[in-house]
Amino acid sequence: MSDNMCHVSVHAGDVDAVDLALPARIPVAALLPDIVRMTGVDAGAAGRWQLATVCGTVLDESVPLSEQHVRDGDRLLLSTTLPRLPSFDRADTVTAVLAAAPPSADPGALRVTAGLTAAGVGVLAGATLRISPLGAAVLMCAVAGVTVVAARSGRGASVCGPLGCLAVAVAALAGLSAVPGPADVPHWLLGSAAAVVVSVVLLRMGIGWAVVSTATGCLGALGMAVFSSAAVWQMSWHSVGVVGVALALGALSLAPRVSVLAAGLGPPPSLLAEPVDDADRRARVGHRILAGLVVGISAAAAVATAAVAVCCLRGEAHWVSTAVLCAVTGSALLLRARCYSSGACRWTLMLSGSCSLAGAFVLLAAAWDSWAAVAAVGVGMAVIAADGRGELSPVAARAVDVFEYAILAAVVPAVCAALDVFALVRTSSLM
Repeated sequence: MSDNMCHVSVHAGDVDAVDLALPARIPVAALLPDIVRMTGVDAGAAGRWQLATVCGTVLDESVPLSEQHVRDGDRLLLSTTLPRLPSFDRADTVTAVLAAAPPSADPGALRVTAGLTAAGVGVLAGATLRISPLGAAVLMCAVAGVTVVAARSGRGASVCGPLGCLAVAVAALAGLSAVPGPADVPHWLLGSAAAVVVSVVLLRMGIGWAVVSTATGCLGALGMAVFSSAAVWQMSWHSVGVVGVALALGALSLAPRVSVLAAGLGPPPSLLAEPVDDADRRARVGHRILAGLVVGISAAAAVATAAVAVCCLRGEAHWVSTAVLCAVTGSALLLRARCYSSGACRWTLMLSGSCSLAGAFVLLAAAWDSWAAVAAVGVGMAVIAADGRGELSPVAARAVDVFEYAILAAVVPAVCAALDVFALVRTSSLM
């Protein structure tokens, strides 16, 4: 480099590099207008133009190039924002390797996953080992206090959300341990009620994830209804699971209407009524409520079908009626998933339906042995082949609708068969 001139290559966005001979003893601020004009970039772009080296060091505008260690042949980046690496004409191995590097793992997600896993194992251990009521109450107060303090101190949802989930789980554990004796219907009834109370409190205080709190509240409410009926009529665990399946499918049909009413999205009382000012906020609230209800109902259906299948394997009911109930429930959930646009609703319904169909397959495998494996392979191939590309024809879409109506119509007979209602009617005397 001579004392007066400096030969550099200037890169500006996606524009090809421009070789310039710049005065070495003039401040950079005086050179920027001419550099912008000669590189051919949009001079009217928002922001302030700046020069930077390839390593990211921004040049001082009040200092000449010669005093900032800029030499002949150096590459400079012209931008209005943070500098970025230029795209060279030839392939560069180092640049390609850096661009193809996988994104770094999120330490926050790993921390939340590890914390929830450890806390969940602790809650399960407390429920299995029958923690004392005093210990459960102290633990519930501690978790609730930490959750409230974290929310009031401005911690984000990544902290308050998992703490809210843990508070609901610990409240259910406290309710479960408050009733003396081995775990039975009264224990689960009180645990469900405690989970509902804590979920409602979290929603009212705006702490944690609203969708998760709505889901746990819905799951607890369904549990309260099922265990209340079980406590009144002295039902077996198999019957409790069947009633839970019926209530979950019925609640799934009512979830959209409940979300509309809870969010205040109902029709106006008259055509002359003024439009609401916060329609967008109400719509977002309605989506959150609907997602929470569907997630909670899907979880309740999965737990109920699992309980029904386990009781059948233990010899408490006939396998045919139980397998039919699990298959009908799984098919209804999978077919209902296509009606929702929310990803959370779709995935939870598909997961719950798959669990129900898995229960039916387990019962089928216990009765038919190798033929169940053949059926499972065939179903798997059919699912893989149906990749879902393209839209269904009107005839196929209507056929799917008719099949869904038939499945929904088969729910009541399947529930009655699983509860042995038909056998009761046959053996009862009408006189």
